[in-house]
Amino acid sequence: MYQNRGTMTAFPVGDEMIFISVFIVKEQIRGRGIGTRFLRYIMDINPEKNFALEGAVPAIPLYERMGYKDSGCVLEYLEIPKAYPMKNYTTPSDIRVRRIKVKDDVEAIGDFDKSVSHVDRVEYMTHWLLASHCQAFVAIQDGACVGYACFRHVRNTVKVQPLYAEKAAVATALIQCYLLGAQTDASHLHFSLLNQGKHPHIRDTFQKFGDVIQSEVIANLMFTKEVIQYPLHKVFGMSNTDTTPI
Repeated sequence: MYQNRGTMTAFPVGDEMIFISVFIVKEQIRGRGIGTRFLRYIMDINPEKNFALEGAVPAIPLYERMGYKDSGCVLEYLEIPKAYPMKNYTTPSDIRVRRIKVKDDVEAIGDFDKSVSHVDRVEYMTHWLLASHCQAFVAIQDGACVGYACFRHVRNTVKVQPLYAEKAAVATALIQCYLLGAQTDASHLHFSLLNQGKHPHIRDTFQKFGDVIQSEVIANLMFTKEVIQYPLHKVFGMSNTDTTPI
């Protein structure tokens, strides 16, 4: 909290980046420069870091004044209110999906994760992929990781963050594996995506498991220093937002 006027939650991603996942100023006191001071404070105490955040459209002018650069990636949200495993589905014989249970499993996906996120974040991933409220799965093909997913239970919803996969068949296998073992009350899936509209194969993958609803909540991914370009064909679900306050 900042003098009871708002709140911010941020967490380190690797050694070079800090991701601001929650940034809220109380509505009745907005427009008084409090948000600017809020951002300036955390940036001043971490001057060497590359900050990233999901900039809601109305707040983009504020972020731009603070030096944030638009990456050109639009964040969208999709939901499957009642997701069910596909009938008559067989995982491709060359793809093997298994549960992530120990730190060695997390380290095994490190190189693949870096190919998407561009940073080494094995220590950070270990924290939430092995958390008690999460179920994480890895897909292996020809002895190498080709995708992984984390299904995080939050009240009556399961947030699928992240879901990175080399191709749609891998993403399908990961979701199917989770749903086969999920309880009935764990079938409400929520995804956050990058530029979903430009990659219809991602939505097509989700529609195999139920009716898809697109949220009106849209934001832009922004950075202060290096603008990271994600390989969007691999991003079936964006970064996890389980956070550690700074």
